Amino acid sequence: MARRFTITGAVANGEYLSDEMSADYSYAELSSIQFYNGAGAQVTPTAGTYSLQGQKVDNIWRLVANSADETVLNAANAYDLDAAMPAGYNLMTKAKITLDGITGATTFKAIVWRS
Repeated sequence: MARRFTITGAVANGEYLSDEMSADYSYAELSSIQFYNGAGAQVTPTAGTYSLQGQKVDNIWRLVANSADETVLNAANAYDLDAAMPAGYNLMTKAKITLDGITGATTFKAIVWRS
């Protein structure tokens, strides 16, 4: 059975972790990432990047790429209809979103989907 893991936080340079995940899942994808202003309205960042990493075991992390082999994605393009999100078949016991230089938003919510 598939499961969604939500990662939320203030928009600041840094790393944000999911809860622990079962190693029984084989597929992982960053299904969505949304950015919000101080009033809670969805906004499009004007600059900055984000990436997804998966923890294999005990602090061994690997970047998860999208279909174009990009591992660092432009936050201003997060809502594009043709935006390719990071996904892959790998062992992942925890997910990490890394934000860098994002402007025009105050908080974010990311959904990592596992099946």
